Amino acid sequence: MEPDALRTAMQDWLVKAAGSRRVVIVLDALNQLSGEDASARQLGWLPFALPPNIRLFVSSLLGESLDALYSRG
Repeated sequence: MEPDALRTAMQDWLVKAAGSRRVVIVLDALNQLSGEDASARQLGWLPFALPPNIRLFVSSLLGESLDALYSRG
């Protein structure tokens, strides 16, 4: 799946999952993402905007994924 399509699908899922309740999502070890396309490690699939009742916690060791997280602020 292309990063833009995955990002849109994930955004849609987050909106549906959140509904009127809080949702906590934990993504551990993002540095272990692999694949031929570097967009996985650069987190191109991760939405930039999250619904207000979604809390996203992520972890990553030094490398491409952590750099991508820092660039997002």
